[in-house]
Amino acid sequence: MPQFSVEHTTNLNSSETFKKVQEYLKTSQGLRKLDPTLTCEFNESSMTGSVKGNKFSCTLRVEGSAPTKVVLEIQIPLLFSPFKGQIQDSLKNKMSQILG
Repeated sequence: MPQFSVEHTTNLNSSETFKKVQEYLKTSQGLRKLDPTLTCEFNESSMTGSVKGNKFSCTLRVEGSAPTKVVLEIQIPLLFSPFKGQIQDSLKNKMSQILG
């Protein structure tokens, strides 16, 4: 499976950043439409998480504090490789929307 990263830096503290990204990943209707089998696991103490489904998987890391860096590592099937750039752009835009 091809893998790529999306990173975003914000001035929010790490706890607030983690909660906002966690909420997005848990409730995103767009992600659910793409893959209804998604399951999410989060570890607030280590500021990490994972989202897994049949069509893609993603790991989350939140690093530092004000500025805080969000790192999403996404794995997609080979079939979705032509859409990698579009997926990256969409996730970058969404991180900018929810984290500023």
